[in-house]
Amino acid sequence: MWENGASYSCAVIPQSRRCPLAGCCSVRGIDHRIEVQRMDDPNHAIETLDRLHALGIRLSVDDFGTGYSSLSYPKRMPVHEIKIDRSFVMGITDHKDDETIVRSTIDLGHNMGLKVVAEDVESEQMMTRPRELQCDLAQGFHLSRPLPPAKLELWLAGWVEENNLRFA
Repeated sequence: MWENGASYSCAVIPQSRRCPLAGCCSVRGIDHRIEVQRMDDPNHAIETLDRLHALGIRLSVDDFGTGYSSLSYPKRMPVHEIKIDRSFVMGITDHKDDETIVRSTIDLGHNMGLKVVAEDVESEQMMTRPRELQCDLAQGFHLSRPLPPAKLELWLAGWVEENNLRFA
């Protein structure tokens, strides 16, 4: 939790791009540039993630199920959620194997006490099946394109109203 009570989301991204938490992390002495895809120094990466976790930063394993995204990450790292790679989510309605992988990943995440996100949801159909499989969250262009903070507030207010949500 941050001083103003807001929570922020930041992807752990390759060093070739700038992390929006750079200022916050450098003030606290944390090397915020972790290239999870390569993990040249896993001990350093885990130490850094532990420090970010201690600050209240929620951590995700992106593109789970592909490439360098190892099954050991949720076990070894202080993550809060796993994001199912788009390659499985996109094929969920057409390929039984993709649905099996998505279902199994959701079960694995929940059994480990993690939230599970369906990545790159681009249609209502791609959002419906993960929801039926008890996936916790979805992200993608079907919901919204990336927005600057001012437009996000307007979009969110409209979405809350459209879905008849009330907050206490």
